[in-house]
Amino acid sequence: MSEFLAKLSGLNVFALHSSVIPAASGGRTPLLVVIAVMCFLASVALGITLTVSNVAAEWSADLAGVITVQVKPRPNVDGETQMGTTLEILRETPGIAAATPVPTSSAAELLEPWLGGVDLPSDIAVPQLIDVRLDPVRQPDLEALGLRLDQAVPGIEIDDHFRWKSRLSAFAGSLEGLAIAALLLIVAATVAIVVFATRAAMEANRGVIEVLHLIGARDTFIAGEFQAQFLWVGLRAGAVGAVAAALLLVALTAFAGGRGEFFLPGLGVTWTTYPTLLLVPILAATVSFATARATALSVLARIL
Repeated sequence: MSEFLAKLSGLNVFALHSSVIPAASGGRTPLLVVIAVMCFLASVALGITLTVSNVAAEWSADLAGVITVQVKPRPNVDGETQMGTTLEILRETPGIAAATPVPTSSAAELLEPWLGGVDLPSDIAVPQLIDVRLDPVRQPDLEALGLRLDQAVPGIEIDDHFRWKSRLSAFAGSLEGLAIAALLLIVAATVAIVVFATRAAMEANRGVIEVLHLIGARDTFIAGEFQAQFLWVGLRAGAVGAVAAALLLVALTAFAGGRGEFFLPGLGVTWTTYPTLLLVPILAATVSFATARATALSVLARIL
């Protein structure tokens, strides 16, 4: 009985409440570290997925309201005449809000990632580009517009960016699917860790559990002691993992600033992403709490 009373007075290193079942101090740090690492990975996956999804949605929205018209040079045909006729047709077409020629210098900048920063020879036939803004309320019939332009100015090509929009949507959807799968795997691994830790803690305190049962403690009370301990483990580890992931995302955003790539400009984590990371400690605490309770009740049903 004296040993039992000594254990009752032991300091619970896992929980903030006073518990009649002391936690094993030797296993505290490894358990915290492992769950914190899981929460860190979950937070990073969540943050990157939200960022890419937001950027893909913004790009798709931008591309949905514009088309690009290419006026390809033709032998023995004046380029200025081609451009003038094309602009006239575009500007008088219902549903087109604006049609603006893209300067030759801007077109050369678009080719720079492939050709490098060199001056293009004058004999290279570079298509003239027209940036067309569509009316968001009244969309034009692009197929009919293409036929009309092709009859008036042969060699015209209309790019409605459907290929880019579909690829962006597919990319964002694939990334979201991978992130969900990764999160499910992380949750499964965390559950397995908590199950193992709960069983180890119950085995280490088997004598205390038996005495509590002899003096009339119910299984739900004993399980509640363990679930409370692991609730705080999950919350603390989740907070550590989320904060570490937030710092990493901040560092990546700062590193990417000013280094915008041609294909992925402005791909940085926005401030609206960080509050979402608060869900990770809550999820970790909930998973730890529920898993510890279910495991404790299952073990108690067998040993008592």
